[in-house]
Amino acid sequence: MQMSDAARRAALGALTAGVVAVTGCGCSGGQPKAAAAQSAAPVTRQTLSQAQLKQAVLGEKDHGPFDITDLGSKPVIDLQDLPSGKPACGNVGLAYGQQTRPAATAQELRGAFDKRDDKYTRPAAPGPLMLDVQAHRYADAQAVIRNLRADLHACPGWHSKDAVDWKVTRYADPKNLGDEAVSYRVVNKTDAKHPRAAGSVFTVARAGSVVLLAMGSVGGPRPELVEAPVRGALTDLQREQIKRLPRQH
Repeated sequence: MQMSDAARRAALGALTAGVVAVTGCGCSGGQPKAAAAQSAAPVTRQTLSQAQLKQAVLGEKDHGPFDITDLGSKPVIDLQDLPSGKPACGNVGLAYGQQTRPAATAQELRGAFDKRDDKYTRPAAPGPLMLDVQAHRYADAQAVIRNLRADLHACPGWHSKDAVDWKVTRYADPKNLGDEAVSYRVVNKTDAKHPRAAGSVFTVARAGSVVLLAMGSVGGPRPELVEAPVRGALTDLQREQIKRLPRQH
């Protein structure tokens, strides 16, 4: 069956609220195959304007493997409502609020569902995904990944102001994803032993001067089955977006 637009937006709303909503698509599972070939020319190092970025970002009328929902150009989560962490966890936690250090000069947010499999009730369904595409100065884009990678080495987790312990698990860096990328999972450690423990998976990539932050939820009845499909769907989504970015001349 196909999900209605209202159902997609409701699931995306649950994702941005940090609620596991495994109502999305089915997926072949495992890590995705590397893109056969991206454009031979590298992605631009120029700082894109808001208008240039919006033109380059996936839209609701694109006919690719994802259903896209335009979520606008402002963060959809207020960081004031998010847990505050140790200094070393600052950049890790900022991802929840679609923010980075250094800050973006422009950004566009999209919700996405993988439509390559319409069996939305499969237990290994990735569910709703979020893509935050950010324009940066080239040196700042490099610093975003550098800072995040350093934080991931020093941040095992944090204790939030609402008395929840959060655990951070770093994955191996994704291969063949832009110029560089990192990936990690944040889980509610308090509920980590619960069979439906909620977690969020993040993949942050840089292509030229553009930073792509993708997020999905891991949870539900069989979270161990969902993790690999979510990671695969996130990197597939980012690769689709990278294809659309302007190139160096």
